[in-house]
Amino acid sequence: MTRIELINAIFERMDVVWGEEGFDGEAQEYDWLLANYGITDEEDVMWMLILQHGMDDLESEDRDDEELMTFLENEQAVVGFLEAFLQKYQSADTVYPR
Repeated sequence: MTRIELINAIFERMDVVWGEEGFDGEAQEYDWLLANYGITDEEDVMWMLILQHGMDDLESEDRDDEELMTFLENEQAVVGFLEAFLQKYQSADTVYPR
């Protein structure tokens, strides 16, 4: 899958898991996400950074982070991350309880 296909597939899974209210990044949501899908808050932050980079909307401190920018500009590394992130979101059918 391409980067865009992976991003779209992740959004589709997130819609199922989080429902209409979505994911707010609250501590209890991160705890639930880790317990049910094995996704860490660090992985979720990287997901957001990938999206921001794709929209050319990174904060200046992120643009100044050489290690981060090297990763974000490496298509193979980003696709590998997105594949693993999608696999985690596909690893269960649990829906966040509202």
